[in-house]
Amino acid sequence: MVTTTPEKHTIPAAAAAESGLHSTPLARGMAASGEHASDQRSRLPQNMALMQEDLEHGHNNVDFCALLQALCPEFPRVLESSKSMMGEIASVAEPDLKAYCEASNEKKRYIPFINVVNVIKEHFRGVQCPNKLPQPAAPEELIFVCNDPRRIDSAALKKSGTKKTSPDCIIIRVETFVNMLQDSDVSADESFETLRVTASKQLKGSTLRWSDILASVEFKYGRKIGGYVLGEPEITGLSAANLAGGSKRSREESRDSPSLKRSKTETNSTSHVQGETRTELILNAEQQCGFYALERLRAGPFISHTITILLQDRHLSVQYYDAQGRIASKSTDFIQNFDIFIAFICVLDRFDAQDWGSLTTPDPLFSFEFDTTSDQVGRPFAIRGRRTFACPTKNIHPAKDEPALLFLKTSWSEDRRMTKEYDILTEARQRADRHLPDSIIGFVTDCLPICIKAGTLALTSTRAVRQQLGIPTDGSRSLVWMVSKQLSEFNYRDHLDEPERLWRMIWKILRCHNLLWRVGVSHGDISLSNLMIDVARKPHGQSSATEQDDDGDPWIILSDYDLGALMAIGDESPPQMGFERTGTLPFLSTELLSNPSGNIPRKYAHDLESFAFVLLWIARGGFPPAAIGGALDAVRDAKVGLVLEDVLRSRPENESRLQNLSQSWAFLREWFRQIMSRKIMDTPTPDMSGALGELKEALTRSHTASPIDLGWMDCILIADV
Repeated sequence: MVTTTPEKHTIPAAAAAESGLHSTPLARGMAASGEHASDQRSRLPQNMALMQEDLEHGHNNVDFCALLQALCPEFPRVLESSKSMMGEIASVAEPDLKAYCEASNEKKRYIPFINVVNVIKEHFRGVQCPNKLPQPAAPEELIFVCNDPRRIDSAALKKSGTKKTSPDCIIIRVETFVNMLQDSDVSADESFETLRVTASKQLKGSTLRWSDILASVEFKYGRKIGGYVLGEPEITGLSAANLAGGSKRSREESRDSPSLKRSKTETNSTSHVQGETRTELILNAEQQCGFYALERLRAGPFISHTITILLQDRHLSVQYYDAQGRIASKSTDFIQNFDIFIAFICVLDRFDAQDWGSLTTPDPLFSFEFDTTSDQVGRPFAIRGRRTFACPTKNIHPAKDEPALLFLKTSWSEDRRMTKEYDILTEARQRADRHLPDSIIGFVTDCLPICIKAGTLALTSTRAVRQQLGIPTDGSRSLVWMVSKQLSEFNYRDHLDEPERLWRMIWKILRCHNLLWRVGVSHGDISLSNLMIDVARKPHGQSSATEQDDDGDPWIILSDYDLGALMAIGDESPPQMGFERTGTLPFLSTELLSNPSGNIPRKYAHDLESFAFVLLWIARGGFPPAAIGGALDAVRDAKVGLVLEDVLRSRPENESRLQNLSQSWAFLREWFRQIMSRKIMDTPTPDMSGALGELKEALTRSHTASPIDLGWMDCILIADV
C-alpha cells in the first residue's frame, strides 16, 4: 500500500483553474506535525510547477524606476545626485565594467559585477543623501559577496533534483560578512576599500542561514557583450506622473517566458533515492530567483517581503515578493543607464531592516524568545497565500499561571477577512459560556487551544506597495500572530493498541465540533492534522490541571481556526466571503471538491463528512497519492473510489487490513453507505438534524454503541437575555 502525506490547500471561491493550489504546511504545537507537516511541494517534483504558478500570479513589466520609488520614495532625488557622480565612479569601475562585458562565461562576471557595486558603495560612503536616507553604521552596511565557495543553498532545490541550488551572489551585512570569514583579521570597522577587496576574493568561510541573507543575485549568461558605452544621463527629474508612465530607458529584454522543464537526462544523470527514479529539473533564472525568495520568506516568523536581482547580460531587473505574489520590474540596461544603477545601489545601501522585509517584533512579544532552529519549526512552502509559520516560544517574564511551553504562529490573513483566528477562539469561548448549559460548556472549552496573546501587525498590508504602483490591490494581506499553549501531535498510531480510547477521543471532537456549530462557529478545516493533544489542562470549572480527562483519556484538541468563520446562531452556513472551499483535500467533502466555483455553501454535513474521511484514513493507515493532492476532480474521484472499493464492498483482504478501528469499522461502513446513497440519489445536502440522523442510523444499523453519551445532540441553547 502506497501512502503519502496530505497537502493542505486554500482554494479561493473564484478559482477557475484546478492548478491554482498552494499548500499551507502547519507545525507541531499549533496544528499538524509528523506525517501531516511535511513540505510536500519541496519533496514531490511534480509539485514544483506550483512555484511557477506562484510566480505567474503577480505583476510583470512594472517600470524599473517606479518600483524603486515605491520601495523608497526618495529614489528620484538620489537619482539626481547620482548623475553628478557618474563620471568619477565610472572611471574607477571601468576595468571591472570591461571585464564584465568581455567575460566568456557566467562565472567570470561575478567578481567584476561585485567590484562595480562595491565601488559605488565605497564612493557613497559618507556622502549625504536626501533626507530620510541616513548612512548606516559600518556593521550594518551591506556588501555584495560571491557565493563561491558556496555559503548558502536552497534546501527546496536540493530536494527537487535540480543541479543549480544556490544563488550566484548574495547581499549581506558587513557584520555578517566579517563573522563569516575564517582565519581573518578583517573587522567591520575596516575601510570599505579593504572590505571590498576582501569580498572579491574566494575566501574560506562558514556557511550562512537564510535569515542572514538580505537578497540574492542571479546571473544568466546569454552572450559576450564586448565593448560598452555608458549612456549619457538624459533624465533631469522624476515626477510621480512620468514614473507612472514608465521610464523611457527601462525596457523589457526579449526572452522566452519562464517554463519549468524536466530534462530527458542521460542514464548517468538519473539518481535512485529510496527506490525512486528522480530526473533532473531544469529551471530558468526567474524560477531560480523564486526559490531563493522562498527560502528567505520562510526563514523566520516576521519576514514580510524580499527581493532578488536578476542580471541577464547587461539587463538588470528587480523581483519583489510578498504574500500577495511577485512584482517583477522591466529590465534596464544597467551599463547604458549607469546613473540609475548607481542610484539603485545607493538606495539599497540605505535600506533599514524593515525595508529588507525584517519586521520589528510586536510590542506585546518583547519578552518572548522564539526558537527558529528547532525541529518543531513549521515553515511554509509558498510565496503567496497565508504562509503560516510556527515555532516554539517562551516568555522570559511569564504571567502567573501562564503555560511554560508556548508556540508562536504567524500567518498572512486577507485584509477582507475581518475575523481572525484569535477572534474566533475568543468568541467561541464566550458563546459557549453564554449559550450552553453549564454541564456541557467544558465539552467545547476543554477542546479549544489556549491563546495567550495575539494581534495583527500594523502597517504590514501588501496593499501599500501596490497602491504606490497603481496596480490592483485585491487580495491584500496583513501579518497576524498568535502565541498559544504548545500542543503535541495526535499520532493515532500510538493508540491503535487501545482502540476504545481512540474511538472515544474522536467522538469527543465530534461533540465539540457540533456544539461549536450550534453556537455559530464554523471551524473550516476538519482534518486529522488539526487534531492535537494537550499534555495537561485545567478543565472547565476546576482549579488545577490534569494530564487526563474524566475518562482517563489524553486531552484532545481541535486546533487551527484561521480558516474558520462566525455566523449567526441558527444559520446553516457561514456568510459566503470567498473562503468556502477551503480545507485539506483528503478530508474535504466530495461535494465541495466537485464545485470549482466555490458557490456551494458550506454546511455542517460537509464537515461531518470530513470526520468520516478522518476515520477512513485511520482505518487504512493513510491514503494513496491520488486521493491526497492534485486536480480537484481527480482527488474527488480517487476518494470516491476508496470508499467504494475499501468500505462498501466487503472483501476478505479489506477486512484483514482495515482494522485499525476494528470496533468502529462496521459503523464507518454504514455511515459511508448513508452519505454515498444520498449523493447517488442526488438528494440535497441535509441540515444538521439530517446529518446527525445519518450518524445515528449508522450506529443503529451497525449495532455499534456510541462511546460517549449522545445527549448533546439534543442540546437546547440558552437564549440571550
